[in-house]
Amino acid sequence: MSFTMYYPDQTDCTDMNDFIKSYNQIYFYDTNTSVATEKLADNILKLTKFEKEDVFNILAWKIDGIAVNATINLDQIKYKRKWKAENGKYYGDNIYHELKLDNVISYVKDNSEKWLSYWDNKDIGYDPEYAQQVVSGIVDITNEQKGTYIGEVYIITLLYFVSKGRWPIYDQYASIAMNAMTDSKMKPYDSIVDTKLPQKNEMDFYQRITSVGRYVEYIEFIKEIQNQSNYQYTTSRDIDRALWTYGHIIKKWSKIKDNSEKQKYFI
Repeated sequence: MSFTMYYPDQTDCTDMNDFIKSYNQIYFYDTNTSVATEKLADNILKLTKFEKEDVFNILAWKIDGIAVNATINLDQIKYKRKWKAENGKYYGDNIYHELKLDNVISYVKDNSEKWLSYWDNKDIGYDPEYAQQVVSGIVDITNEQKGTYIGEVYIITLLYFVSKGRWPIYDQYASIAMNAMTDSKMKPYDSIVDTKLPQKNEMDFYQRITSVGRYVEYIEFIKEIQNQSNYQYTTSRDIDRALWTYGHIIKKWSKIKDNSEKQKYFI
């Protein structure tokens, strides 16, 4: 399979290793992240069991609950807005809603050792039926507590961490990156839309997530990237960071209408 790829200056890219390296570097200096917050994610992926604080930090990391500029080291993580742990309960927000997180945090923490042990040293996408059981349990617990507001992308993020990266993160930017890279006619500034996940309360959500559909196609897409590069998704976050950044840039590219701005636009 051949991929359509561009560098940030809109020139063709034909080397997958250089593509991943380039966009992984951009991720660290021109997106809303920091070395400290990425080290937090890397450290969590190495754990053999989660404490409640770990699950809380996974959600804060994904839902933009960490104050990136104020978090210099992991001994003093600073949070945004309503993100806090108080009297054994955990709270956050996604700008639109306050989130009640204690039930889902407790559930993931209590099952983490079993899940992490099961997926240790497995390949990406290993055992869809087991992943389906994990997703089913997380969906059920998020539905039990009113005000959780944990949707499909965040459920997939939890699956990513409890599977040690065997089931990849998928969001609008990962989707845009895949749609762009698998479109042989794609040009810079083309409008590339993302492919949504099915809704978590749909009857066949578990099967569609782990057995068929766009998310499974995304796993095969990542496997092909691994085949064409020296990077492995389960041992490094470099592929994930590169795809997220590429999707982010493509979305910004497509919004630029003025030709003079297109020539100088970077990210």
